[in-house]
Amino acid sequence: DKTRVGKIYKLPDDISYTSLPPQKAQEESLNAALRLRIHQDKLKKFPQINSQTILSPQELIFDEKGMVRGYVMKLIDNPLTWQQFVNPANRNGNLQNDMMTKMLLELYDGVSLLHDKGIVVGDFNDSNFLIKDNHVWFVDADAYQFDKYQCKTFTQTFIDPLICEKSSFGNSMNMTKPYSQTSDYYSFSVFMMQSLLCAHPYMGQMINKDPKLKVENGLRPLFRE
Repeated sequence: DKTRVGKIYKLPDDISYTSLPPQKAQEESLNAALRLRIHQDKLKKFPQINSQTILSPQELIFDEKGMVRGYVMKLIDNPLTWQQFVNPANRNGNLQNDMMTKMLLELYDGVSLLHDKGIVVGDFNDSNFLIKDNHVWFVDADAYQFDKYQCKTFTQTFIDPLICEKSSFGNSMNMTKPYSQTSDYYSFSVFMMQSLLCAHPYMGQMINKDPKLKVENGLRPLFRE
């Protein structure tokens, strides 16, 4: 079947971890074990979505012991990621504003449909949406949030600062509250601004040159006053 593709989850002892530094390998192994444990139940309860462009699980993949190892979804061949699609290099006559508006409206409609089904995208980022045949395709649906299955991953560029706080380590954030429909719409707003203006709402130039007042780019959403 050349119209579908399988997504297989790594096992905790996957050979690819052997090439990583020990601490990183242990972290990836623990994440793999947690992912497998959660998806044994979560994928079986994934809500039915009547949409051709939201690539939700069509069929589960089991190993010989009956463990869920992944799922089958529709194949989108040679797409662009949203990040590639909105790249400023494509603005030189290749990407018109009406096409960008169409894609943003499709993205908004897809998010609204998920919300109607009780699903929150959560980790809203420009690698989780693909462009092909003048349509937006939603991928990584297994990470979506619904019922008791919270999404714990985030992309700092797009996450709602109202559900974060500054990390005690480096210039990063910690997620402190669960995702919601409101946080999805915050992320969509960032998408829209970056797509139309090629700029993040918190990535402007600092007028005051006093280094004591400088806030690192990734933390600027936390300092809104």
